[in-house]
Amino acid sequence: MIVKGYKGIMDLDLSYIHPIHHSYYIEKHKQDIENYKQYQKQLPEHLRYENTIGKVIENQKQYDLIQKRKDDEKKAAEYEHYKHLITINNNYIKYLQSKL
Repeated sequence: MIVKGYKGIMDLDLSYIHPIHHSYYIEKHKQDIENYKQYQKQLPEHLRYENTIGKVIENQKQYDLIQKRKDDEKKAAEYEHYKHLITINNNYIKYLQSKL
């Protein structure tokens, strides 16, 4: 069982915890999240998670999207290039066959 985390707090994995202890750890996890939220509110805005780590994560997602788009465009261009070479090759083969 996995209990979702929150921003700077990772998910809680209860897979190897005996089920009778789950309620305690879930409650503790929820309390940790509330404490974290209060702590974040006390920080100056420029030091909060969403303006530091959160921003880096978003930038990385954007970079990954741009990189994927570039890779897709490159693959498409290579595909067209090879398609063109195959067409030329097929035309040459037809030409040679017509000479026989």
